[in-house]
This record gives sequence, structure tokens and C-alpha cells, in this order.
Amino acid sequence: MQHEQKTVEFPTRIGTLCTLPDGREVWVQTLNALQRACCRETAQRNAARQMRPWRPGHSGYAALWEYFEEQNETVQCEWLAEYAEQEALREAEMLFQVPPLPASPVQGGGQLAQMEEWEQKCHEVEKQRQQHARHKREEAHALGMRHCSQERVAGCVEAWRAQRMHAELALQMTLETLACAVRHAHNRSERIWESGREAGDCPDNMRECLIECYARLDSVSEAQIPTLPPDCCP
Repeated sequence: MQHEQKTVEFPTRIGTLCTLPDGREVWVQTLNALQRACCRETAQRNAARQMRPWRPGHSGYAALWEYFEEQNETVQCEWLAEYAEQEALREAEMLFQVPPLPASPVQGGGQLAQMEEWEQKCHEVEKQRQQHARHKREEAHALGMRHCSQERVAGCVEAWRAQRMHAELALQMTLETLACAVRHAHNRSERIWESGREAGDCPDNMRECLIECYARLDSVSEAQIPTLPPDCCP
């Protein structure tokens, strides 16, 4: 009895040379699964540390409460609705997936028809996402109107902290990714920076250039950014 021989394919690291605004060249490469997991863990710890001033019992939390307490009902409900919509859009990216491009497009007019069909499906997916977000927004606004003032204030404070946490986590993940992905052009095993903090200290135009370069190699949607509750501090 003959056994079918399987071919094992090893993943190929994707990378490219990147010319910085000052004319220097560096090597930018995608991360493997282990590197990505390490970056995520470090980013979560750093983001949680940055959120400490806004934890209950700290001055930042008290200032947030005071700010939202001074707002009227309309502003409070709008805050809750806006947060619900943003969360729903991120959720919708995972619920309603964009179909993959045709694997083997046919030639001639059939190819055009195939692409037009794919574009129509993408349009339908986007429409579903927007409907989902709109429904969640309206639902949150109506719920906020039924809540008492203290419940709305508490909801606004948590919405602000969650938004801040998501933004901080996205920033920290970006910096940690750059620290791991950017290497010396002449020695691709040697990093330019040892940490995300060092990557964050580089000039803005240099950092933006590297972010754009990495995004062309490994695009990550906002919905794929890891999330962490605001109070999960180490």
C-alpha cells in the first residue's frame, strides 16, 4: 500500500528595503506568529499602564466624571450613541466579511463580469456593516434616554475610557511592531530599536514612512487590533 507523500511548505518572510526621509535605507519585514504574539502582549501591558490615571479612584477618573456630569442629556446620549456606533463598526468587520478576489479570473469579457460581481458583493457587505452600526447607535441612544442622569454619566465615562484604551492599544501595537519589524539593511537580523518606546522617539516623518511601508506588506484592519478592558493593569 502506497502512502501519499505530503509536501511541507514553510512560510516565507515578506520584507522590503525602505528609504527613509533622510535618505538612509532600512529593511522592513513582516512578523511571524510568535513575534506578533509577543508584540501584542507587550502592547497590552504598556497600554494598560498608560490608562492608570483614568482608573476609578484616580484624579483622571474624577475629572472625567465631573466633565460628563456637567453635560446635558442630549450630549450624554450622543456620546453613548457615538461609542456604540464605533464599536458596532469594528464588530461588523468581523461579522460581515468582504469576499476574496476571484482566484482564477477568466479572460476577456468574463473577467470584467467577474470583477463587477465581486465589487457588488463588497458593496452589499459595506451596506450590511453600516446598517448594523446604525441599529446599534439608535439602540444606544434610546437606552440612554431611558437611563437616569447618574447612569448616563457612568456610561459616558466608561465609553471614554474604552475609546482611549483602544486608541492607546493601537498605538502601542504599532510601535512594538515597528521595533520588531525594522532592521538594519546590511544586517537583517539586527533591529534598529530595542523597544516600542525607542521607536516612538524617532522623528514623526520617519515613523510615518515606516508605518506606510509596513502596511503595504501586512495590512491589519482596525477590528483585528487586540482589545483589553481599561482596568486590566499589570
